[in-house]
Amino acid sequence: AYRDLARGEQTATALEVNLSNLESKLDAILAALEARADPQTFSSATAAEAEGPVESGAQADGHVEAKEGADKDKQKQKEDAA
Repeated sequence: AYRDLARGEQTATALEVNLSNLESKLDAILAALEARADPQTFSSATAAEAEGPVESGAQADGHVEAKEGADKDKQKQKEDAA
């Protein structure tokens, strides 16, 4: 039972790291769009972003990056919490 619990915690941690990396990437994309877009362009870009999560190709590529960036994200979360 404890092994299953530990495995579940590891899975949850990995999911949190992946979600954190995805959130960081989306924040960067949004910031770039806001920096260069006028109101009309921003509206259409927002609609395009809403469709983005449906496609999983970029997420699959980011999976390896997520593992590599896990330590950086953990450090960032500690800094954000402080």
